[in-house]
Amino acid sequence: MDTVLLEDKRIKLWIYTDYDGNISKKPRNLYSLVRVRDEFIGLVQTFQPGGYTNVALILQNEDNATPVPVSLEDLTVMCDEGLSSDVVTIQIFIPARGNHAHFRTHR
Repeated sequence: MDTVLLEDKRIKLWIYTDYDGNISKKPRNLYSLVRVRDEFIGLVQTFQPGGYTNVALILQNEDNATPVPVSLEDLTVMCDEGLSSDVVTIQIFIPARGNHAHFRTHR
């Protein structure tokens, strides 16, 4: 489960669950939105082998904010044009088993 924390449109921390189930940090030299998108695409193909609609969830800095699913096209636009300053988290989209309309995420 990859989670990217942002501050002022910059990646502050990129954490993930490694193969042993430990939470680890990605090296700072990987901190780019294009790299996040490319990694998420590879992971989504693993978690959604039958095809995918959404690759990520974004969370904005708002009261009672709900994670919003993001398509590959939307994530690519965000990478190319930059994120909104109110985006604080980008997380890999992992659908609930048997129902790809719902997702599982952690806060």
